[in-house]
Amino acid sequence: MVRPINYRKMKINFSIILVSLLFLAEFISAQPGNDNCQGAAVLVQTAGCSPVNGTTVNATQSIPAIICAGLTGNADDDVWYTFTATTSNPTIYVIGDPSFDAVVDVRSDLCDGINIYCADAKGPGGTERIYTGGLAVGASYLIRIYSYGSGTSTQGTFGVCVFGSPPYPPVNDDCYSATPIDNPSYGSTINATKSLEPVTCGGITGWSDDDVWFKFDAETVNPTITVIGGNYFDAVVDLRSFPCTGTPLFCADATPAGGIENLKASGLTIGSPYLVRIYSYGDGTNSMGDFTVSVSETVCLTCPDYDFYLTPGPEWQVHYSLINSEGCNNYQISVTAGNEYTFKTGCGDGATADFDTYLELYDFNCDSISGDDNNCEENRSKIVWEAPFNGFVYLNIHGSNPDAYGSYALAYEISDPVSIPQPLVDSPLPDLVIVYPNPASSAFKIESLKQVSFTKVVVYDYTDRMIRVFRMEEPVKSIDSGDLELTPGLYILAIETNKGWIHKRLEIVK
Repeated sequence: MVRPINYRKMKINFSIILVSLLFLAEFISAQPGNDNCQGAAVLVQTAGCSPVNGTTVNATQSIPAIICAGLTGNADDDVWYTFTATTSNPTIYVIGDPSFDAVVDVRSDLCDGINIYCADAKGPGGTERIYTGGLAVGASYLIRIYSYGSGTSTQGTFGVCVFGSPPYPPVNDDCYSATPIDNPSYGSTINATKSLEPVTCGGITGWSDDDVWFKFDAETVNPTITVIGGNYFDAVVDLRSFPCTGTPLFCADATPAGGIENLKASGLTIGSPYLVRIYSYGDGTNSMGDFTVSVSETVCLTCPDYDFYLTPGPEWQVHYSLINSEGCNNYQISVTAGNEYTFKTGCGDGATADFDTYLELYDFNCDSISGDDNNCEENRSKIVWEAPFNGFVYLNIHGSNPDAYGSYALAYEISDPVSIPQPLVDSPLPDLVIVYPNPASSAFKIESLKQVSFTKVVVYDYTDRMIRVFRMEEPVKSIDSGDLELTPGLYILAIETNKGWIHKRLEIVK
């Protein structure tokens, strides 16, 4: 007897098979074609960088991650490329999209090869650069790329290129070929070489292995040289007299990578030539970068414009700055009715000045409230004022005569306590660095947990005012808050590492 066909059962079996095949096809197609070394995508070495788009989305691990620059990422999404060297020293760029933090592993031919170069110096969105040397022309090499982090959220897209030789040094690599500043002038330190030793600026000293030179003729006695750093470029600005190499006159190194450096000069001779040397604070090829530079007359801002914002508290605080010839600094200050406010440039509590100061206080309409020349020691100023309203006032500090200018420390306080702003959150990479004890009463430590390389630390208060900058190279550093002159309150430590900037909150208590 012939067994009847169970169509219902067959339908169920066919459905299961069809779903399984579709799932398998979707899984296979979701992985990049170059997920494994055997399927490495071919790159062609070109004269200039012509990026090829790539992705690690849905890629899987081929071999373990390498240790690069003392760091070990997670290779759970590595993809592969291959190229044939047409010169002995091709350059490799991997340009990460804004959220992609690339690790680049260059290997000899034959899967999975042997590591010969690597790069892991930038954070998300950075460009990893490898300048090779001694490759065999005509030989094939492998490039493995993966994200530093783990999990699908760190996967992403990038551009990769292999091209010629390292670029020639910039035309203004040495002082004798300094480029005239053209407001603005675009510059680069990529592949620049060292001309002179670095300057110590603001108590810190960077590396001048990539310095380039500009020049201008002074049109005012107190110009401002402004340098705007590109992504990941941390500029140091060194103003010098003519002729070449000259004598250092002024410098600026106050902001982190991508920041704006404003070098305010004074006492220059109108019509005379001057030199501007610019280099990156860090060392090595990955610290090199692009920027713009311009020269303008230093402007004395007046109410309602201001240079700095202050939030006085019940303890003495100090703001350090300087003014140039015929210049000034203007502060906007939040005040509360009934509080008594004191501002001074002498008479202790950290207040000092090396010139004859003058203080002027204005209300929110920019009408004068009070002014003082010598109320605090000879040639030093002090204003004590009780606020009759809530809102803002403006404090202007300048020299009492055109020949009075220089550095000062403005001390300020109120008699009644004020609320402290809510603490800022840590950066997206807080697990790489710890700060302890926190709160701290006297000393605290900054420590790397995952072999992060430190560069420097910038201390800000909760008004975003920069307090101190200091270098940090060791994996653990003990810091005396008294040496930084930190009064009780909340601060933000902006820590520059080779994986990007990490922000940590710090509370100082009595």
